[in-house]
Amino acid sequence: MTFTLRPATLADLPALAAFAAATFPDAAPAVIPRQAVASFIEQNLSEAALRGFLDKGSYSFTLALDPQGQILAYAGIDHQAPQPPEVPGQAAYLSKFYLLASSRGSGLAQALLQEVKEQAKADGRDGLYLGTHQENRRAQAFYEKSGFRKVGRREFELTAGVIGQDFIYYLPLN
Repeated sequence: MTFTLRPATLADLPALAAFAAATFPDAAPAVIPRQAVASFIEQNLSEAALRGFLDKGSYSFTLALDPQGQILAYAGIDHQAPQPPEVPGQAAYLSKFYLLASSRGSGLAQALLQEVKEQAKADGRDGLYLGTHQENRRAQAFYEKSGFRKVGRREFELTAGVIGQDFIYYLPLN
């Protein structure tokens, strides 16, 4: 598979918001009400929400693009999230990591993760951490295969009144 990795810009936001809205439901297990998933997308993955993240500098997004410039995957590092006590050192929070189902198994996810690791190191971070729903077995398998280890649990407020149960994963960057 041929792809290019690059930082997202404000011009990418319409396509990124559409991609995020299309891929986020795949990571939300069936135990999460679909209305809550839709509300989360509207509140956190809309073009306006993503613009706010970039304008404030609270996030950086990396895109994986096909030769025609279509998004195949993206990752987002949240630079302002408080680090959980279970996570050692000064780790970067990998808040978003999504790719098209058709890209799975192509090596794209590993390449995107490698790029995120390099960005975190360049920012002076010594690890990555993330949360993934306890029912999202596919994501857990990928992260564990990639060297992350489970270090804790957290509650993730998807929407008011809908709380997800996540595992916290950590990867040291050596």
